[in-house]
Amino acid sequence: MNKDIELFVSPDGNDSAAGTIDSPLATLVGAKNKVKQIHEKSKLPINVYFRQGTYSIDKNAAVFTAEDSGYTDAEVTYRAYKNEAASFEGGIEIDLSSAQKVDDNALLDRIIEKSARGKVYAVDISKYIDLMPSPDEIASKGTPMLFMDGKPMHFARWPNKKYENIPTNETWLFTPHVQHGNPPRTTPFDVCTEYSVIDHIKRFWSKESIKNAWLAGYLWHNWSFDCYRINDVDFERNTINAQTKDNSALPYLCDPEPCYKYRRFYLYNVLEELSEQSEYYIDRENKILYCILENTNTSIHLITPCAPVFSFKGAHNITVDGLSFAYADCEYIYGNNSSHITVKNCTLSCGSEDAVDFGECPDLKVLNNHIFNMGSGGVLAHGAGNMRTLTPGNILIEGNDIHDVTLQKPCGSCAINLWSSVGTVVRKNKLHSSPHMLLFIDGIDTVVEYNEIYDAALDTDDASAVYWGRTACTIGTRIRYNYFHDIGQNNTGTWSIGAIYTDDLTTGAEIYGNLFIKAAIFGDDNTFKQTTHYNSVICLNAAQFVSVHDNIFLASTVRENPMSDVGYRDTVEWVKGSIGAYIPHNSETRGLSMQWREPLEEIGFYGEDGMAPSEAWHEHYKNTCWEDMFKLLAKENFVAGAKDENGNVYGIPDIRRRFAEGELTVQEVNEVFNDYMKQIMAKYGDDYSVNYFERNIVIGMDSKFIDENGVYHFDTTHNSNNIYISEEQANMYFENPAEINYTLTDDGRKNISGIIPNLDCIQKP
Repeated sequence: MNKDIELFVSPDGNDSAAGTIDSPLATLVGAKNKVKQIHEKSKLPINVYFRQGTYSIDKNAAVFTAEDSGYTDAEVTYRAYKNEAASFEGGIEIDLSSAQKVDDNALLDRIIEKSARGKVYAVDISKYIDLMPSPDEIASKGTPMLFMDGKPMHFARWPNKKYENIPTNETWLFTPHVQHGNPPRTTPFDVCTEYSVIDHIKRFWSKESIKNAWLAGYLWHNWSFDCYRINDVDFERNTINAQTKDNSALPYLCDPEPCYKYRRFYLYNVLEELSEQSEYYIDRENKILYCILENTNTSIHLITPCAPVFSFKGAHNITVDGLSFAYADCEYIYGNNSSHITVKNCTLSCGSEDAVDFGECPDLKVLNNHIFNMGSGGVLAHGAGNMRTLTPGNILIEGNDIHDVTLQKPCGSCAINLWSSVGTVVRKNKLHSSPHMLLFIDGIDTVVEYNEIYDAALDTDDASAVYWGRTACTIGTRIRYNYFHDIGQNNTGTWSIGAIYTDDLTTGAEIYGNLFIKAAIFGDDNTFKQTTHYNSVICLNAAQFVSVHDNIFLASTVRENPMSDVGYRDTVEWVKGSIGAYIPHNSETRGLSMQWREPLEEIGFYGEDGMAPSEAWHEHYKNTCWEDMFKLLAKENFVAGAKDENGNVYGIPDIRRRFAEGELTVQEVNEVFNDYMKQIMAKYGDDYSVNYFERNIVIGMDSKFIDENGVYHFDTTHNSNNIYISEEQANMYFENPAEINYTLTDDGRKNISGIIPNLDCIQKP
């Protein structure tokens, strides 16, 4: 019987060695070359074992092509040997042996926190000064970072971050008003603030500190974090004059949202604010790093750019198992145009990019990894499968613990980022601890199941744990049997925070069998009274074709909505965009400005005539919550919907042609499109909706809304067969809700079955 081939690698090995346990190789590159030689003669499985120790990323970074591949029945596996700790590390460990305790009283007197003055050290960084973090990069991915004993450091700031996962106002300064420059965000602007803030700066900061200070936070939108250079402080007007770091802000961010009272920020890169071990200040002129040290046995790593340790480019049938990766400004594992790649049981941390990045890699598996303390994100997977044929890419992301992965890019990055793939499964992961979202979805037939998702949207609002928006290309998304809890906790927001957010006329999901506990924590009573938006566990912002059923919601307050359907009548706008009722440079309505026609064409959504959805797509989603989409986009609607001045019936292609030939102005074509849509929608009635909320159990309703049997049954057209009970009465229905066991008892199921037969709530993995 053939036996797997074994190779060994050790930090003190030699790439000219045989690769045995007694004569190991030295690097991943050497092992890759040896594997290639073996597979030229034999097609047996190969296990490459890494012995305990630290491997330099610069010396080990390897590119795997088709020639380095394994075979279907003979994979190549690169793994740690018998649970030994094999770690790939990059960056520079800063030498602290020559660190000097600061005894310059003039400098120490500038430190506001008196207890920190005796622990301030000066470190000579003249060798690394050009590689050190810059204050204008704290909101960007792929930037230099410092880690002390594996924990992230940041520029000395005021106020300090006072929480781990529980936000507090003590973390922020507030501005009641931002005075725009002209044009907004591309020119200097004034941040008005309280006298106490200006007085603090005046009392404690030197002129040099004001000159070098920066400002960061949420000045324009509560989902958009950025940093700004401080130009000046006006002590008479209580204002801070600031400017964008690169003078090239995105146009759609120019108009800030209302309620300036809750614009939040902090000040940083200030020597006087140095107060704890996680902080530092860089004197660039004298090339000195100032930091707080309990002793000089501490390790400080500066991460620097390098190539990924594993780069798969056209490779197949390779597994990475049980290895550790740390301290690098790169993706640790990168793949493109490869297949059957598995990354499992690894620890990936302390970097400034995404830990794992795979594009166009079907049959990818990311299993049981621990990913944390990354600057930009956890797992990025995209472009697998064929949207035209609906062939799945078979990406499986399962059993991972991913948290604290947006250190440098707190908004717009996430634990798992999916786009342009088919058939991705996200299962049994723990996703947690993020100022913004944890999971972004953009793909076809995505399944999210049996995950624990918590501590999300901690610093933002208009946000959620799971998010997607502004795309029609999310058909087939199913979110089921997950445990969502402790989402939000930001008490300074003005818009909704929740567990799932489908935004801006997107195509929605089927959401069922989930447990939501405290999944829309938002604000306090005073904050709530000043806002116009209720919090919603599931927020549909003009999203279409959503079905929310068979879930359990435990509200944290009586004002926490299980679901809000904002702009459900925007079905018309979704259809306009999908069928191409769109005139360039005209944003009269959201549906016209966010037209979906082109991306749907790109994924092969339409049939050969280019007008109605293809039969393959229609058949694929038959008897699902997306079937309404195909009714609305039926060929008879698309081809003939309006009449011209002579009474002739015509459709979208005719309208486009007449506009292109100059027969219709923008205003005229919009009027025609609106008339066209009115005739289509007239078939369905004024109350037509494509979103459904039904068969759910909602716990925590105000008792005045509940009948004598502990049930309030809403029976309306699109909000039907839901059961609302008080928190106290939950014990009547569930085995042990105090222990988060929401399994229905026999009596509970019997009581509910009259309203919701065959209830399909929480399933255990």
